[in-house]
Amino acid sequence: MFTPDPDHRDFPRMTFDAEVHWRETGGEEWQVARMINLSATGILIQAGRCPAADARVEVHVPSAGDAVPPLRGIAEVVRCERAAGGFEIAFSFLEMA
Repeated sequence: MFTPDPDHRDFPRMTFDAEVHWRETGGEEWQVARMINLSATGILIQAGRCPAADARVEVHVPSAGDAVPPLRGIAEVVRCERAAGGFEIAFSFLEMA
C-alpha cells in the first residue's frame, strides 16, 4: 500500500553538507554558509545572518570537481529562523543558471 509523504512535497529534499555562498541581489559581499538540504524548487541553509524578508538573493554552490558544474541561481527568501549556530534560511528558486 502506498503511504503518502506526510511532508506533502512535490519534490523531495536531499540532505547535503556543503558550502554555499549567497548575497542579496545587487550586493557586493558574498556570505558563506552551510547547505542543509536542496530540492528542485529551493534550498535550506545555515548562515550567520538573515537577509531582508522577501529579499531576492544570488546563490552559488561551488562544485567539488570538474564533473559537476556549480549550482547558481536567483532565489527569494521564504523564511529565516534562529537556530543553533546562527539562522536557518529557506530560499525558493526563481531562476537557475
